[in-house]
Amino acid sequence: MEYSCRRTDSLISLCIDYVVKNLSEYVNTKNSLSHFPLHLKTRMLKKFLASSFFWSNVNFNDALSKLVHPSTQRIDLTLVNVNDDLLHILKDCHQLRDVYLTRVKNYDLTSQGLIEFLQPLKNLFMLQLTNCHAVDDEVIDTLSKCCPSLAGLDVGGCRQLTNKSLEAMSTMKHLQWLNFSGSQVGNKGVETLVSGPSGTNLKELRLSNCNNITANVLQSVIQFCPNIEVLVFYNMEQKECTNEETSLPLHEGTLKNLKQLTWTVQW
Repeated sequence: MEYSCRRTDSLISLCIDYVVKNLSEYVNTKNSLSHFPLHLKTRMLKKFLASSFFWSNVNFNDALSKLVHPSTQRIDLTLVNVNDDLLHILKDCHQLRDVYLTRVKNYDLTSQGLIEFLQPLKNLFMLQLTNCHAVDDEVIDTLSKCCPSLAGLDVGGCRQLTNKSLEAMSTMKHLQWLNFSGSQVGNKGVETLVSGPSGTNLKELRLSNCNNITANVLQSVIQFCPNIEVLVFYNMEQKECTNEETSLPLHEGTLKNLKQLTWTVQW
């Protein structure tokens, strides 16, 4: 018999696949999912959220409410139209560390709904919440006060954000990855952020398509962020900059860890 190196799925994996594909049977049966161990519900949740194929025969909110639990640490809703009702289902998931809420434009969330969702998340490590009109300075202020462990934040395309958001985040100590592209932040906010406690920790900073930023602020980024690896900085305002100011102020020994640099060159 010819030997095959193809991996055989474990019995547990096969059972999880079956349950997720037939989730309506378990959601509609009272308390049937409550008997599953939490680590299995976590695996089922991940599979359920990975494809809309599993949502066709079941009420999404009902299924989600049966699969999440207080020990849930990761939630990826980037394929879902997230609204306040959906966030309310997660109200007891205080151990969340990685939260991915939206990628496309979302108009169903409210700022108050986001604030109430974020307030208990003391262990939040990573948050993606892009192209969302509900993300404003008050939401970011809540993050800075309630989520001290936050290391990564992607709020690219959130047009309402201003310097107040960067000033609020400047007090945080563990920030490593930030995306504020497409917002109203300006030079003053960036300077305040990078000169704060996280300046030396920052590894990735994305500030493209910010009309209130000029190349002048690069000097501050280079001065306070010696460990930066990714700097994406293009389509910024250049009207006030001279040729000397738009040149990248690099010299030997600076930004030794730089892996990616994307910025606008004025001809």
